[in-house]
Amino acid sequence: MAWVAAAAVFTTIVLGIIFVGPGSITIQPPPQEPMEQELRRVFGVEPTGPLPALPLPESETELRDWTIPVALGLSVLVEVAFLGSALWFGARRYGRGWDVLGFRRPLRGWWTPVAVLFGAYFVLGAYVAIVKLVGLGDLVPKSTLPEDVSDNPFTLPLAGALALLAAPLAEETFFRGFLFPGLRNRWGTMRAALASSLFFALLHFNVGSIIPFTVIGMLLAWAYVVSGSLWMAIAAHFAFNAISFLDTVVRGFT
Repeated sequence: MAWVAAAAVFTTIVLGIIFVGPGSITIQPPPQEPMEQELRRVFGVEPTGPLPALPLPESETELRDWTIPVALGLSVLVEVAFLGSALWFGARRYGRGWDVLGFRRPLRGWWTPVAVLFGAYFVLGAYVAIVKLVGLGDLVPKSTLPEDVSDNPFTLPLAGALALLAAPLAEETFFRGFLFPGLRNRWGTMRAALASSLFFALLHFNVGSIIPFTVIGMLLAWAYVVSGSLWMAIAAHFAFNAISFLDTVVRGFT
């Protein structure tokens, strides 16, 4: 149990350094005065009709150009921290291969990724409907990928690799392959699934994602338990992210 806690603390520290450190501080450019105020201040005259807004300062355009690649790069570091923690504290501890983390051929439950995918979107849809119905629209989960990720030919493939490859592999290895079994030995299946899934949801750093992603995390843990293979959870995670990624790209282009 101690090594599970140590891995969780280590990963949390890495995430804290990445998200709270100096690199996360953004220097905002000074606000621009509307054209009407500029005319009043410089010439002392009133505008006679609608005027175009002043162009964005060059510094703000440059800021937008590098913010998304930097954010994606930091996300890659987060996934490396997840995967590295699981391998260091899990497989290395026992001197075994990746099979100790669940990377084995499934003997049953080949259908679990499909069940998890439908269950995940049902949970997400029900949650969104409820929070909107009670007037809490601010709690609608937000995508971790910005809509304008498709504007840059470099950031689009990087975001795709992150969402479709790095995230399913690294997050499932850490949360379902490493953290969940470690907690399960002490707390039992249900409480271990809840605790590891809550940690999974919290580390998405979005308040609206906590409840639905906790439930989705428990569905992924269920797929692992039923199939006996982490590949089923990875497949479900990949399918979920693929749909979300395609939706973000389509909305970005339109």
